[in-house]
Amino acid sequence: MKPLIAITSSLDSQDILKEAWDRGPGSHLLMHVNETYVRCVVDAGGMPILLPTLEDTEGLERLLDLADGLLVTGGADVDPASYGEVDSGLCGPVSPVQDRSDMSIIRHFVERGRPVLAICRGMQVMDVAFGGTLYQDVVSACGVADHSGKGMDASGVNHDVVLEEGSLLASVFGTSSLAVNSFHHQAVKTAGAGFSITARSADGLVEAIEGPGQFTLGVQWHPEKMHPNPVQDKLFAAFVEACR
Repeated sequence: MKPLIAITSSLDSQDILKEAWDRGPGSHLLMHVNETYVRCVVDAGGMPILLPTLEDTEGLERLLDLADGLLVTGGADVDPASYGEVDSGLCGPVSPVQDRSDMSIIRHFVERGRPVLAICRGMQVMDVAFGGTLYQDVVSACGVADHSGKGMDASGVNHDVVLEEGSLLASVFGTSSLAVNSFHHQAVKTAGAGFSITARSADGLVEAIEGPGQFTLGVQWHPEKMHPNPVQDKLFAAFVEACR
């Protein structure tokens, strides 16, 4: 039987899909999931369940309990208020509702010891869910080069990361370094309770965190954008296998 994988959705203005679906002016929001996340889960042998983004996630528990694992997707910036800071003015659009929804869902899975794979923003919000903090903008806060990847092919690599020896990540890939495609301007500053940093870029930015349980992993890069890829697909294969 295929394991059921819950996938978080993004909550955005309809403007992001204006070319595909324009219903004129208004304040409509869309809940959506990039198709590549779904395809990666299916191709790895899982069956996806798409989750809504809700202010009150208590009613979601029955649905969450059906799932064998959780995939937390990328998206907009995390609201600095969620980790006790004031917006410096360098953040992009934020959604406190999505932050609260994602954190509640993540805690549900982690506290029950079920596998979690969190990608880009997903890693950041998972870190914050357990008391971690973020850099609101790595260029201004850390003095590093721009990591946004503007103008670059999302499916191609743009830098290497070094994996911590003995980490789950090193075990999954069978190597100590990896070429990845990170696209971000925020990053993990401090790891949340029970989490450790297991990968960094050459300039020292956090590229992966791991938490308690058999498989609780967050990566800053976008393996789903490189699919199909014989190296990056190992991550989804390992995740789905853990969900069995």
